[in-house]
Amino acid sequence: MIKQVSKKQREWGLGSPLGLACQKALDKLNEYYNAAQSHAHSSIATICDPWFNFNVFNILMLSSTNNAKKAKIKSGFKAAFFQY
Repeated sequence: MIKQVSKKQREWGLGSPLGLACQKALDKLNEYYNAAQSHAHSSIATICDPWFNFNVFNILMLSSTNNAKKAKIKSGFKAAFFQY
């Protein structure tokens, strides 16, 4: 969804009314995913979902400041995988 909304935002223009609506939608999606990442089970469910994999977090967390979060998600998934 984030890729599609970002694509439409660029297509319609960042300052256009639709572009601004896209930005609000992107802000809400990022807020949702950041909240979901605070729970290990949400991250694991995202990784296990057939529509996603760990790469979804590479798309959502582009900056290098998120590498620690990505590592935490990955280690949580590995721990749950080996436990079960």
